[in-house]
Amino acid sequence: MTRLLPGLAPLGHRNYALYWVGQLVSMSGTWIELTATTWLLYQLTDSPFLLGLGGVFRGAPIFAFALIGGAVADRVERRRLLLITQSSSVVTSLVLGVLVVTGQVAFWHIYLINLVNATIAAFDAPGRQSLFPTLVPRGQMQNAITLNSMLFRTSNLVGPAVAGILIARVGVAAPFFVNAASYFAIIFGLLAMRIPKVTSAPRGSIREDLVGGLRYVRASTILPLILGIEATLSIFGHNQALVTIFARDILGAGAEGLGVLLSAIGAGAIAGMLLLVVVGDVRRKGLFMIFAGVAYAVALLVFAWSRSFELSVGVLVL
Repeated sequence: MTRLLPGLAPLGHRNYALYWVGQLVSMSGTWIELTATTWLLYQLTDSPFLLGLGGVFRGAPIFAFALIGGAVADRVERRRLLLITQSSSVVTSLVLGVLVVTGQVAFWHIYLINLVNATIAAFDAPGRQSLFPTLVPRGQMQNAITLNSMLFRTSNLVGPAVAGILIARVGVAAPFFVNAASYFAIIFGLLAMRIPKVTSAPRGSIREDLVGGLRYVRASTILPLILGIEATLSIFGHNQALVTIFARDILGAGAEGLGVLLSAIGAGAIAGMLLLVVVGDVRRKGLFMIFAGVAYAVALLVFAWSRSFELSVGVLVL
C-alpha cells in the first residue's frame, strides 16, 4: 500500500499508526461535543450574546496558557502528558453528560466546563504537536504533517454531522458520552506505543523559554503577520456560535441541519487541501492569499444573505 501511495508511508510505523487512528477517533469525538455544546447552550439561554460568551470561556485559557503549555511539553514525557490531558477530558465530558441526563444542567455549567477543557487543551495541543514528529523518520516528516492535517479536517467533517444525528435521534446528552468514550482510542493507543526513553538536555526556566519564544516571534518578519491573519479569521470568520444561530433561527434547520452546516466547513477544508496537492507549489503566494481572502469574504456575505439551507451548505463548503 505504501509503495503505491507514498504519502501513507508514516502509517507503516506502528507508533504513528496508533497515534493517527487514536487521534482521528478522539478528535471526531471532540467535534461531536463542541457541536452539542453550542446547540445546548443556545437552547438553554436563547441568547446570541450568552452563546458567544461561551466561546470566550473556551478561547481565553488557550490564549493565556498556550506558551506555558508549550514550555511544559518540552520538559515532560509527552506520552505521560497526553495520558493526563486525555483522561481529564473523559471526566469533564462525563460530568456534563450526567448533568444533562439528570436535567440539572445550567448555562454556567457549560461555561465552567469550557474553561476547564480549554485549559486542558492548552497543554494537550503542544503535547500532541511535539509527540508525533518523534514517531516517524525525518525523511517522512512532510507526509506525517500532511496526514496530521488531514486528520483534523476529517474529524471536522465527521464529528458535527454525527453530533446532529445524535441530538435529533437520541438526545442532547448522547454526544457527551460518545466523546468520553472516544478519548479511550487515543489513551489505549498511547499505552500501546513502544517509545524508547529519551534523556532530555538541561533546560532553563519556563520563564526564560516564554521570553525567548516571544522574542523569536517579534524578531520574525512573517510570524506576526500569520498570527494576525489567524486571529482575524478566528474572530470575524464563520464560527460555531454564528452557524448555530443561523441554523436554528434563520434556516430553521434544527440540530441535524447544524451538523450538516458545520461538516460542510470540514468538507471545504478537505477539498481545498486536495486542490493544493494537485496544483502544487504556488509561486505568487501573496497574490494567492489575497484572492483566497476575497473569495472567503464574498462567501461570508452570501451566507449572511442566504435563506436557503442548500445554498448555505454550498457556501460553507467554499
